[in-house]
Amino acid sequence: MQKILTVLVAFGVAVAGGAVAPSLVTADESSGTTISSCTTISEPGHYTLGGDLTNATEGSCLQIASGNVTIDGAGHTVAGSGNGTAIDVSADDELRQEPYQNVTVRDVRLESWEKGISLVKTQNSTISRVEITNATTGVELTRNAVNNVVENNTITNTEDGVLVVTIDKLDTGTNYIRQNDITNNTDAVDVTATTQEVVVEYNDLSGNKNGVHVHVPHACIPGDEGSELVLIHQNDLGSNSAHGVFNEDGDGIHAERNYWGASDGPSSSEDPDAPFEGASSSDIANGSGSAVNEDPNYFAHTNVHYYPYLEEPPADAGVQNETAA
Repeated sequence: MQKILTVLVAFGVAVAGGAVAPSLVTADESSGTTISSCTTISEPGHYTLGGDLTNATEGSCLQIASGNVTIDGAGHTVAGSGNGTAIDVSADDELRQEPYQNVTVRDVRLESWEKGISLVKTQNSTISRVEITNATTGVELTRNAVNNVVENNTITNTEDGVLVVTIDKLDTGTNYIRQNDITNNTDAVDVTATTQEVVVEYNDLSGNKNGVHVHVPHACIPGDEGSELVLIHQNDLGSNSAHGVFNEDGDGIHAERNYWGASDGPSSSEDPDAPFEGASSSDIANGSGSAVNEDPNYFAHTNVHYYPYLEEPPADAGVQNETAA
């Protein structure tokens, strides 16, 4: 399947008809600034939700327009209507704008949005202890979004749990997706294109259609974008209906030391050439776990380097701390 992919100061938030509704942002010495409505943040600082927020418009609820910002949801819910983005961190409004740095989003529940959290041209940032459900995309990392950490989150009922579309030849770094519960989605982790390393480790990626889906890159920058930069280790990839790892790119992908849902390792996807041979002739994907795909350039072989595999789920895979209620 090919996909084409084409942020709360006191000034307010736009509503239907072009009017601007006043935002409720109040100072609180113990926790920084308290947020009581959808708004825009354009100054560094610590911001805490004072209660649940509901946004019926199609835009963003919380627009982050600065670096060095912490959004603490304090366990509250930001609910949408199926459109827009709950928390939008986009350093992409001006030509040659520098990326935002050091943004933290934590302890919040996001439900019924097109996108839960979007990091666009945002770096050295962390998304932690967030629960996202009923969205098209849970977390999006795009443009120059590098050196970010997505950890200890719960993401369910999305098309893409975590979507990576990082095209950046100016900055170098690694995006980490680790110790999350990303279940009951179409693709738990979807890497459409990347020019920077993506590490997917210690996650529960079970019960999806695809655990990790890596596409054929369609970047304008030639060279090293794609599956060779994606590292998948120590995850639970069991009970995925189509593939544990689906690598459409012609290059091999490192997916060693994962649990595929069975002690005898991965199976091969349904194909007349199955079972597929792995990196060596002695590695045959004929187990009873989630499947690997056939190499698009080499029939009867897989380009998913799955061996050695784990015979039981990693004890520390998935969320390790309590998520937002």
